[in-house]
Amino acid sequence: NGPREAFLAARTSRVGYIDSDTSYLLQSLNLASEIDSLNSKKEDLESELNKLKQREMALNRKADGRRHKAYAAISNTASSILHEDLDRQEEFKSAQTVTLNFRDDAIFVDEKINFAESSNVFLKNTAILSMFLSSSDDHEFFHPRFLLLDNIEDKGMEVARSHLFQEIIVKRATEIKIPYQIIFTTSMMNPALDLDDYTIGPAYTKE
Repeated sequence: NGPREAFLAARTSRVGYIDSDTSYLLQSLNLASEIDSLNSKKEDLESELNKLKQREMALNRKADGRRHKAYAAISNTASSILHEDLDRQEEFKSAQTVTLNFRDDAIFVDEKINFAESSNVFLKNTAILSMFLSSSDDHEFFHPRFLLLDNIEDKGMEVARSHLFQEIIVKRATEIKIPYQIIFTTSMMNPALDLDDYTIGPAYTKE
């Protein structure tokens, strides 16, 4: 434990401290480098995220515009069909807009929804037919070129009104320029449409 040994011990201790400090600083340096790399990746991800958000906003705007155009076409077509109805529902004769609410499974005519049962049947089938007809005039309106109407005479539909709706279907369908198929079933066949070009299969009476 002489002066020389004490001097060496102190220097050895100092070397050990410096080695430890150096190791710590190297770890910190590596960590700082890793942090810089992660910050760079974070900036790249934030930039990509911003681009995706901007694209999402643009697509939503485009989708909203496309949806608005489709709804407007359906509304115009449905309104014009309602104008052709017999004088049974006053609101139909002056209809300006027909609004479809898929979430609530509801159809509004100028914000109104309560109609006679037979009028509701006429309105529902009009809405379905209008979607089909609107899509046939717009190549970006993705809707099947097939329509099946199996309840056009539900809820006490009168014969004259059923015959009229059948005429509307045929008249509007013959204006379509693309291949399509429409099937509707009826127990009140319009005699004017009982043609080989339209009817398929035998008709049945109560007897």
